[in-house]
Amino acid sequence: MEGEARNPPLLQVFSEEYYSSLPDAMIEAELLVLKRLQWRLQFVTPHTFIPYLVRKFLKDKNHPAYDSIVSRAKGNIYDLVKEINLAEFHPSSIAGAAVLGAWRDHTARRSMENELINGYAKRLHLDIEDIGKCYRALKEMRRHETAVGQNYYHN
Repeated sequence: MEGEARNPPLLQVFSEEYYSSLPDAMIEAELLVLKRLQWRLQFVTPHTFIPYLVRKFLKDKNHPAYDSIVSRAKGNIYDLVKEINLAEFHPSSIAGAAVLGAWRDHTARRSMENELINGYAKRLHLDIEDIGKCYRALKEMRRHETAVGQNYYHN
């Protein structure tokens, strides 16, 4: 039996130190692979979707209202941040609501709402219910701001 190799019990091979350092080693290995592949972590925010959605509805990036609508939609996102929990909604839903709110002409907004609901939402995989919730929050906030402003000037 002297020439026979003895295997230590498994508990001795996989000690507690092995398991406690395993998650750290895995994280380091994953980061090393990502670094080697030169991957960058990019956050997708509602701002990412604004130009795309506006271009889809205007059909032309050179449309005279393009810059104005994009600017107002981005402002709407900043306003929505105060009102809603961003973690509850996809960035594309917040962007859709912001673009809806950026349209000044009421009839254009109605046709855009119909177009959004009937066409783009399905093709772009947008969540209509979430867009509606965000849009209602934005409208309610605007209504409240208007009421507060009117009370301020009348007093």
